Amino acid sequence: MSTANGHDVFVLPREAGHIVYAPLVGRVVYANDECVAQLKKYLETGDASVVSPDTIARLGGLEWLHGRTPPIPLPLDRHFHPTSVTLFLTNRCNLRCTYCYAEAGEFEGVEIAPEVYRAAIDLVVRNAQRAGRRPRIALHGGGEPTVAWKTLVGALDKKTCAFV
Repeated sequence: MSTANGHDVFVLPREAGHIVYAPLVGRVVYANDECVAQLKKYLETGDASVVSPDTIARLGGLEWLHGRTPPIPLPLDRHFHPTSVTLFLTNRCNLRCTYCYAEAGEFEGVEIAPEVYRAAIDLVVRNAQRAGRRPRIALHGGGEPTVAWKTLVGALDKKTCAFV
């Protein structure tokens, strides 16, 4: 299936449903037969009333089918210009989950250095602003990120990061 403005939307069969993939806008959703039928009819007619309100809500709207979120153009210098970062704040943890590879408490606790997270955040913010996108910053851990509370707050402090 293809949207009106030429941005491709692909439907791939998968087990009991379908994967709907819009690579140029970075969207992948898992959909049942009814959802795919509604989306195809919508793209053919342009009439949003053919898609149930529940489906629209679950998909986060229909705008992405039209490629209204422009892809980030490849910079002319062909270098990597990330607009998102996941910061692993610490390897410390207080949970000891049986399924976790981190084996809480078994290793020396370390935290990410402020100059590292500041540089990473500032880099993705600058790149996102240049690309006209919102930066995406995730806080994670090789342990429990809230154990490193001072580091977590520092990473989000208005005085230390350009994005706040």
